[in-house]
Amino acid sequence: MLGALTIAGGGTVGVACAIEAARLGRHVVLYRRPRPPLHVVEALPPSSIGLLDALGVDWSTILLQGPFTERWVAWEDEAPRLVQGAPAYHIVRSTVDAALERGLVASAHVTVVGHAPIGVAPCVDATGRRSAYAVSRSRPRERWIARTCTWAHTTSDPRFFIAGTDAGYFYRLGGLGTMTLAFVGPGPLGLRSLDAILRHAEANGAGWLVRDLGSAPNAPTTARVASVQWGLHPAFGTIAIGDAALGKDALSSSGLASGLSDAMYAASGDWDSLRRRQLSELANHLRSLVTHIDRARFSQAQAWARYREWIANSAADLESGGQAQPGVVDSDTSSRADE
Repeated sequence: MLGALTIAGGGTVGVACAIEAARLGRHVVLYRRPRPPLHVVEALPPSSIGLLDALGVDWSTILLQGPFTERWVAWEDEAPRLVQGAPAYHIVRSTVDAALERGLVASAHVTVVGHAPIGVAPCVDATGRRSAYAVSRSRPRERWIARTCTWAHTTSDPRFFIAGTDAGYFYRLGGLGTMTLAFVGPGPLGLRSLDAILRHAEANGAGWLVRDLGSAPNAPTTARVASVQWGLHPAFGTIAIGDAALGKDALSSSGLASGLSDAMYAASGDWDSLRRRQLSELANHLRSLVTHIDRARFSQAQAWARYREWIANSAADLESGGQAQPGVVDSDTSSRADE
């Protein structure tokens, strides 16, 4: 019989883990602190939709659109082209969080506490990129920041668009009545409003991606770390999930999808399998990022070349049994504390 479980971090991934553990009959103590809703459109594969369904979310309350299989891409060439890809659903993250919160409240096996413990085992670390339990974190010294704006919008193409430039990349995707637009590049960035991102796109050869969007009065942007990073955790007593384990670069894959899968494994108690899967996923993600950069017409631009070099060196270190390039623990005020 599975025993009690302590989870630190009350974002999407931590709450999903708590609900699944309670469904399996475990008593759960969930430590979290208040956090603002993450109002952003994200893409999820059908497998993640299946996991949310297993967690009992009420789909009538979730803003979801899709699946989409076509994407507009300007990466290898300057001109955009329509490409086929794996199916993805577009969801508004805050509506998923609200649905999971209702499931959490309904569970009699979950106790929610406001202060995260240190040294309590067994503990699932879902505290995100600023992991409270990692003994070190590996990330590029020049972090890439996503400046993101999400606003009510119903008239433009909701499919995923991406345009690369010498200084970073723009992307957008729509959900039901909602649009998210972002620029990702080496920080720090300005771009504190939607209008600023629109002007930046026009000035950097990505005007095709934004010209049908119009504008939104006083629409602000949020800043989040977007470059890949991962944490090294103690061998016993703690298992990291979601961004606390591997904060993915959205250029290659969905971090939320991986986090939801992590949550299910952690709740079941199969931590050895989870650690093996995470190590394999990290290696695959780094290789995928190198491939994406190498295919880009701007791969020799200074910012991209530095980022690629760090990723490639880190992948080589991991394959040879090393830890990371480099391992650091520091204050990261640009990323969320909870997954």
